[in-house]
Amino acid sequence: MLLAGLTKSQAWRAVHARFVRRCRRRASAIRIPVERACGTTRIADPGPWRLNRSLARREAELERVTISLEEGLLADFDSYIARKGYQNRSEAIRDLVRDRLEADTGEDPAGYSVGCVSYVYNHHQRDLAQRLTNAQHGHHDFVLSALHVHLDHENCLEVTLLRGPTGALRAFAESLIAETGVRHGHLHLTAVEVAETRHRHGAPAHAAQGHSHGHGSETPHRHLHLKPKT
Repeated sequence: MLLAGLTKSQAWRAVHARFVRRCRRRASAIRIPVERACGTTRIADPGPWRLNRSLARREAELERVTISLEEGLLADFDSYIARKGYQNRSEAIRDLVRDRLEADTGEDPAGYSVGCVSYVYNHHQRDLAQRLTNAQHGHHDFVLSALHVHLDHENCLEVTLLRGPTGALRAFAESLIAETGVRHGHLHLTAVEVAETRHRHGAPAHAAQGHSHGHGSETPHRHLHLKPKT
């Protein structure tokens, strides 16, 4: 900041104005009124030195990271920030990260789930379609069915139905979503209780339930029942 050519009074007002602007940018981060922290006639408690010390403590607890976003995606994110009333991008990103982590904590990785993973990808991207197909074949015990839709000359939508241990399903689905070139990836899991029964078809109890499979009445048959927990 250049102060050459200013009188002592003008220089002081310029320094004070700069301090006020700095306070206005940072006051929201520590939840104190701007007018009280940076009043021009008098400075109420907390004073500037306390404000700076509080900011220093808060900044010492933060880790700075750098992310790369496409121009269009960043513009959409800024629109989202404006709609939600966030003061800056950092606050919005922190809330999104917290929401994602809280959603994960409700799952039991050792439990059993059914669900689906969906995503969009460009099938012209080098080897991407083959990598996705290989991944599904490598986890064929999880994959019940896959729906593939051609959206246009380049983009495809894929929806895969899954069943298996919750932790393993999430790891598999997230590996698909994390592939370079995959966009709009979403995973939806429903926790279920698993019950396995064996009985002979044609038995009175089985017939009473309306089941008729045409198997020999003397052959025990395995049934896997998946009951949603909620």
